[in-house]
Amino acid sequence: MSAPSSAEPPRHPSPLPHTRLRTLATPLLVATLLLLIWAAITWLTGGFAYRREWIRFSSRDPLRPLVLGLVCLALLARFVGWTTVERTAGRIWAAIGRLAPAGAAGAAAVVCSLGLAFGTYAAGGSDAYGYISQADLWARGKLSVDFASLAPLPWRDAEWTLSPLGYRPATTPYRIVPTYAPGLPMLMAAFQLALGPAGVYWVVPLCAALAVWLTYVLGSQLDSRHTGLLGAALLATSPAFIFQTMSPMSDVPVTTFWLLALVSANSARRAAPAVSGLAAAIAVLIRPNLVPLAAVPALWIAARRPGGNVKLRIALAMYAGALLPGPVIVAMLNAYWYGSPLQSGYGSFKELYRIANVVANAQHYFRWLVETQSLVIVFAIVPFLSARWRSASGSINQPLVRVGLALFAGLLLGSYLFYLVFEEWWYLRFLLPFYPLLAVLTVSGLLTTLRRVRIPELVSLLVVIPLIAWMFHVGASRAVFKLQTFEWRYVRVGQAVRTLLPPRAVVFAMQHSGSVRYYANRLTLRYDFLPADSLDRAVTHLRARGMSPYLLVEQWEEPAFIKRFERESCRGTLRWHPMQQWKETLTIRLYDLSVPDCRRSPL
Repeated sequence: MSAPSSAEPPRHPSPLPHTRLRTLATPLLVATLLLLIWAAITWLTGGFAYRREWIRFSSRDPLRPLVLGLVCLALLARFVGWTTVERTAGRIWAAIGRLAPAGAAGAAAVVCSLGLAFGTYAAGGSDAYGYISQADLWARGKLSVDFASLAPLPWRDAEWTLSPLGYRPATTPYRIVPTYAPGLPMLMAAFQLALGPAGVYWVVPLCAALAVWLTYVLGSQLDSRHTGLLGAALLATSPAFIFQTMSPMSDVPVTTFWLLALVSANSARRAAPAVSGLAAAIAVLIRPNLVPLAAVPALWIAARRPGGNVKLRIALAMYAGALLPGPVIVAMLNAYWYGSPLQSGYGSFKELYRIANVVANAQHYFRWLVETQSLVIVFAIVPFLSARWRSASGSINQPLVRVGLALFAGLLLGSYLFYLVFEEWWYLRFLLPFYPLLAVLTVSGLLTTLRRVRIPELVSLLVVIPLIAWMFHVGASRAVFKLQTFEWRYVRVGQAVRTLLPPRAVVFAMQHSGSVRYYANRLTLRYDFLPADSLDRAVTHLRARGMSPYLLVEQWEEPAFIKRFERESCRGTLRWHPMQQWKETLTIRLYDLSVPDCRRSPL
């Protein structure tokens, strides 16, 4: 037998392919999620395309990323094993939780940037002009506008004709007052004094950013950081929320301050009840009809401090003391402006609320919610049904939290089911104060369901991220980013009127009755309040006082103007050439009403 050959270094067997794959569990799982999310987004939105010079990228077919994602999933199942996949999913999920505060802050910054970039920046129409012009009054220390120098005017309802959109006659003759609540104009006035006239447009974007961040905080309080992060993302991409972030209106600010009141009520900090009460007071100033919602923070303060002890009584006293100035200021201003603490600028209770409106409003709100938020919102019911709804706040009384959430939704919905019926989807804005809670409940319900069936919570990203993309797509398709272009007509036309018309011009208008005052500094008269037989009388009277009358109407207003006045005045026919015409997103015409004999100037 021959001698053995010289010794060789031992050879280790090379790793098997499936052993190598185990080391790639994390990137492979991430790739699987991204591909499946990509497929879902493409399917929900119809795909997308990006073309810039030599760069072209498009994705229209969801099948390709779906197949690739399923291949990655099969590799994971075959060579890695579900136990390793679950552990890897847990590590990724934990990492997302650690990064959640930064993610929520980023979402808040993006929302604020969108509001500043695509905001309307126009004091036009009723709401925007009403809030911004009232802010100007607060900044100048005034509470009304005096027209005593014009008295008397020889037609009925003269004070109403002097009231532009957003205003109404005061209890004092020839004086007009705002119809809108004072909270948002007060905030705008503070920013105007600090930053100049453009400061009024910063309020809503900043409130939107704060609302997104507070949604994260609320989700963290009630469930987990993941719930907070995903809930904040859902709010940030909600079509109704984005739509209102672009406009200088009260819907986003009132949402923010009610949310701040709830988050503070759910905090264990010593000063939290006072902060909650102050936030609720500001919310009441912004929208007084929602004062019943103030019961919910008080309930949560009690949930945080069970037992009815001295600390609870002190906390509730702090909350009530901070809250009280809000309703008191509203009552005082109502008495000064409208003659009664219980009278609002919108009209009487009987005029605004009717039982007959309930069915139509319920149908509208449900359909609009599903159209813009999807049926995923049904997961919001799960926390109310789950006996062991997890909470990040171990000391909180969970039944009272559920009662508070249900009460908030019920009181808010009840405030608007009986209200006037509107036909546009963006009147979902009335329900915005519940949107942060709805987002948190939806995510929490989804995560609770996944935990119950023992599916890794990371799978929730396959639902939430495509939903976020879909809602953003829905908002874009409903022109939420084109409001700036549409609303800017008020600025351009107002500035042109300032140049075209003499200082003592009087502009008969309705839609532009406020913006012409704001941008052109010209007196306006509401033709829609002028009696049908008084057009010629008004023109004659104004000319006799050295004023020049004009008419400014958008194209859709002309039929209503003609119908109102054509029988009593040839001026009501508008059968002569306008002195100026603008073709913005719609046609706007300026007519000279000083035509000596309009019968001789036909088109």
